[in-house]
Amino acid sequence: MITGYIVGDRELIAKLQAAPHAMLDRVAQTVDQLGVGLARIVTQQYLSGPRPARLGRVTGRLVTSIPRGGSDTRSRMEKEGSRFTAYVGTNVPYGIAWEQGFARKVGAGARGGPRTLQGQALATYFARHPPGIKQIPARAFLAPALDQYKPTVIAELQKAVSEGVQAALK
Repeated sequence: MITGYIVGDRELIAKLQAAPHAMLDRVAQTVDQLGVGLARIVTQQYLSGPRPARLGRVTGRLVTSIPRGGSDTRSRMEKEGSRFTAYVGTNVPYGIAWEQGFARKVGAGARGGPRTLQGQALATYFARHPPGIKQIPARAFLAPALDQYKPTVIAELQKAVSEGVQAALK
């Protein structure tokens, strides 16, 4: 019977056991950086500059409502065990309406209707301004930015995992 052992096996086992922690730290740092990068893409490419037929004129309120990192509740990174989540968003009330689209009342009665018209004048007004609902299509700025950023997210996470394992094995 031949028996053997590896020199330095205890050190190797200790490094292999430390690999998940180093990898998770590297992934957490990468997810946080990716969240900041996504917020930057949203504000610089989708809410600034020329936007034909997308959002029209964007004031600073929607742009500045998307923070670029930090402890703000709209853009943050949460760590739950081995799960990391980066949130990028806005608290501006109309932000969700532009992202998903909305329905709006139009015509007579949309804003209360005429209060001084009576009889035939009121009937004529309603005939010229028929009440209805207009569907405003989505003019998304968060979802397309994420779609554009997905290849970078995948590549950066793969890189973080491999670097984390390599760092733990050194």
